[in-house]
This record gives sequence, structure tokens and C-alpha cells, in this order.
Amino acid sequence: MSNKEVSDIAPAPRRPDARAIRSKEALRQSLRALMAERPFKQITIKDITSHAGVSYPVFFRQFRNIEDIFNDIAVSEVDAMLEFAMLSFHEGDASSEQMCRYLMDNRVIWQSLFAAGASPTMRERFARRGIETARTFGQRRPEMPLELAATIVSGAIFEALGWWLRQPDDFPIATIQHVLDTFVIEPANHRLALLIARELG
Repeated sequence: MSNKEVSDIAPAPRRPDARAIRSKEALRQSLRALMAERPFKQITIKDITSHAGVSYPVFFRQFRNIEDIFNDIAVSEVDAMLEFAMLSFHEGDASSEQMCRYLMDNRVIWQSLFAAGASPTMRERFARRGIETARTFGQRRPEMPLELAATIVSGAIFEALGWWLRQPDDFPIATIQHVLDTFVIEPANHRLALLIARELG
């Protein structure tokens, strides 16, 4: 093999450093715990590193600033909720019920994220995941593109969940689930089924 051929071979990707992965997760969990205790604006990087048991420089090897880790948690929370809902859906449970239950179990962190201004980031992530899911259905009808449908439906779901977070803690979970199923998810599923039937026909 010539020197040129050797130089053209891409280097093997570096394996993630296990210690760095642990440090990053410790910092995430630290901020989550602190946000359950007090507003985000009252939390400093020093608070996060002290709580996580890592040095101050370690933080900046993982995140650019405190807003970076804040947005990281906001995005990961949306992903975790949707993955939990989809797993339950495949097992035969209603995805709306599971989304609500996830939000109920993580209500404090979601309220903290919303109060600190994470709503736009989370809504954008929610819509993007909806579009990714819609793309699995294949070709789209021009009069109702699946990407547009996914954006509208995911936006409606997210707004309903955001409204629920502003209600008293004892607001019935069954009520918000009924709202999602009746006014958002079932109509969207019906419309989607018609579009898919047209594509296949």
C-alpha cells in the first residue's frame, strides 16, 4: 500500500472517554437537583460543580457556559419524555397517558425549565422530533405535508402540556389526557390515516 493510500484512510473515531461521560452526566444531574430546590437564575457554575463533586475546569471541558448545560437538559427532557411515550405506545399503552405521567413524575424540573425560559428550546425540539417521526411515513401529499402536520400537532401537544404545568399540582391527569386525546391526537391520527390510505391507493 502506498503512502498516499495510507494517508487517505480516515482515522478510527476516538472512543468516548468514560470519565468524561461520567463527569458530564454528574453535572447534568447536579443541575437537575439544584433546579428542584431553587430558581435557575440563583444557581452558579460553582454550585453545579460542587454538587457534582467535580472541579471547576471540568465543567468547561463539557459545556461552554451555564446556558449551554441548561439547554442540554431542556432538550434531553423532551427526548426522554417522547422516548418514554413511544416505548409505552409500542407496548400497547396510550402515548398521551405516558407523556402526562412522565411530566407528572418530572413536574418540578419541567416547571423550573419553563420558569427559566426554556420553553422555546423545548418546543422546537418537540416539533423537530415530531417531524422526524412523520418522515417515517414516506411520501407526503402536497395538500397536507406530513412535516406541516407534525409541526402543528406537536405544537398543540406542547402548548397543552405547558398549560398543564401552570395549573395547581393536583390538577387531574385524566383531564389533560382527555384534552390531548380528544382534540389533538385522535383528530390528527384520523387525518394521517386518510393521507396514508391515499398514498397507498
